[in-house]
Order: sequence, then C-alpha cells, then structure tokens
Amino acid sequence: EGKVVAAHPGVAIDHAGGYLFAVQDEARIRHDITWTIAISGGAILLLFALVLRRVGLLLILMVPLGLSTLWTLGMATIYPGHLNIVTVAFAAILLGMGDDSLTHLYLRFREEGREGTTRAEALRGALASTGPSIMVATLTSGLAFAALSFVRFRGLSELGIIAAIGLLNLLISCLFLFPALLSAGPERISAREARASLVVPMGLFIRFHRWARRRRALVMTMTGALAIGAALACTRLEFSSDLKALRGDDPAQERMQRVLAPFGGMPD
Repeated sequence: EGKVVAAHPGVAIDHAGGYLFAVQDEARIRHDITWTIAISGGAILLLFALVLRRVGLLLILMVPLGLSTLWTLGMATIYPGHLNIVTVAFAAILLGMGDDSLTHLYLRFREEGREGTTRAEALRGALASTGPSIMVATLTSGLAFAALSFVRFRGLSELGIIAAIGLLNLLISCLFLFPALLSAGPERISAREARASLVVPMGLFIRFHRWARRRRALVMTMTGALAIGAALACTRLEFSSDLKALRGDDPAQERMQRVLAPFGGMPD
C-alpha cells in the first residue's frame, strides 16, 4: 500500500466493506462486555463497602454474582452461540438484579442470628422466610425476559433468552451456593458478628414521612401534578425505528461513504 501511494502521488487508499464492519462490531462487543461488567461490579462493591463495611462479606457476595455471570456466558456459547450489540447488556442486568436477592437473604440471616445462635439455625430461618419471595421474584423477572424470545427483532429475542438463563443461574447460586458460603464460619455466631451494624441513612426518610403524614393533601396534589406533567411530556416522545442509530459512532460506515463519495455516495 505504501509503495503504491509513493509511486502514484494523489492516489488515496482506504478500506471498507463487510469485513471492516465485522471487525468493528467485534471490538465494540468486547469493549461493551468489559465495561458493563467492570462498572456494574465496581459500583456494587462500592455500595456494599459503604453500607456493609465488611471486606470478607464483599468477596462472599461477589462469588455468586461472578459465577452466575460466568455460567451464563458458558451457556450462551451453546445457544445462541454468540453475543451481539444488544445482548451484552445481560451482564449489567444480572449483576444489578442479583445483588438484590443476595442482600435480602443476607440481611434476613443477620436478623435471624443473635449472639450464641448457631449459624445453621440462622440460615434455615433466613431461607424459610425469604427463600420463597426470592424464588418468586427471580422467576417472574426471568419469565418477563423470556417473553422477549418471541419478538422478531433478533437482538431483543436473544437478550430475553440469555437474561432468562442468567436469572435462573442466579437463583441457583443465591439459594444453594450463597448459603453454603455463609455457613463457612464458626458454628455459633460471635458477639462481634452479631453487633456488626449497617450504615443505612434512613433518618431523612423517616423525617419526611412524619412531615408528609400531616400534609397528605399537599403530598397527593404534588404527586398528581408530577404525574400529569409526565403524561404530557410522554405525548412528545418519539419512536425511532432507525436500526443504524443503535450503532452509535460508526467509523466503518463513515469510511464506506468516504470511499464511495467520488462515485455518488452510498445508496439510500
């Protein structure tokens, strides 16, 4: 390429075509997978660190989240066999929904456990009280995502299948793996563990509740005004069916247009 340009001044050589699009999409998918997992996992770790303040617990919580994501990626190699620009969002969905179930189970375990209580008793109580709720909530979310498998747009269809599989893996890791990890400790809950406090700033919400309880009419009026404003704003919301807009920045498309510009540009 360099020799041709040197021998023929004024000749410009560029690359375009289907292969360039494929290379660009592959790089974009790899970038999205890396950043969605990193940002989601990092944000969850930061929140848990601020609220739970226990490094060991952070690691215990991240093991089920990480493994359920890994299992889902492994199953995705069987079907659909690939990830696309839409389905890479499953990682953020799984991490975002997974920490809810794990946190609910752990907090109930904390409530069931007192100084001197056996760890097995606290786990049994936590699973008996919150296990059914976690199962129903996770399965309903999985069924909602599975419904996307019937849409004709392939990206959403595959996202629904992968997300549903991921939530099933998450349920397994939450109800089987996570309790096993919590049980890996002293037989009886120590005084230090029983006194471990959560940093949850609820005082502001409690004060607001007291204020709003005496001003129900004002609160309902403000809520109604906000609802009407949102409904009016929705009337100006437009629906875009342009699939090219989903790609965002598209260097391959720009390069194709540059190559074909001397011949009249790309067809509509």
